[in-house]
Amino acid sequence: MPWKLKIGMNLLAALFLASGGMCVVGGARLFRESRTLQAGGVVAPAQVVGSRVKPGDRNDQFYLTVAYRPADGPGLSREIEVSRWKFDAAEKSRTVDVRYLASDPSIVEADGDSNRGFMPLFMGTLLLGLGGWFLYTLYIDKPPGEDDPGYTIE
Repeated sequence: MPWKLKIGMNLLAALFLASGGMCVVGGARLFRESRTLQAGGVVAPAQVVGSRVKPGDRNDQFYLTVAYRPADGPGLSREIEVSRWKFDAAEKSRTVDVRYLASDPSIVEADGDSNRGFMPLFMGTLLLGLGGWFLYTLYIDKPPGEDDPGYTIE
């Protein structure tokens, strides 16, 4: 294998492994927060104070800025990602139910939207797998004598 190709594959493997690791760590945090919110979160009504749509290649992402008041604290305002149907309903009514952690009210999501963390976990696993495959093809799955210039096949 030419040395330029080997360097390029090493860099690609490092990129896949680093970005995959970051996606897995971030996705695991989001997934854990979402599960904790579903298990022990407090539901509260919130006013919609802003909204935005982030266009994507295949799917748009929908965000609401909500203002809510935890049971024992000052009012908070956070931007949360929501599904399209929840976005459309909240745009009309200007209210949405949110679920927040009683121990940390800044962790919040729309009540019923508990899909946070799945995509980053999936993409991170995919990228880690690609990085591992690159390393496998570079260092383990080699024909005999590929790196030995004196080796000849008879």
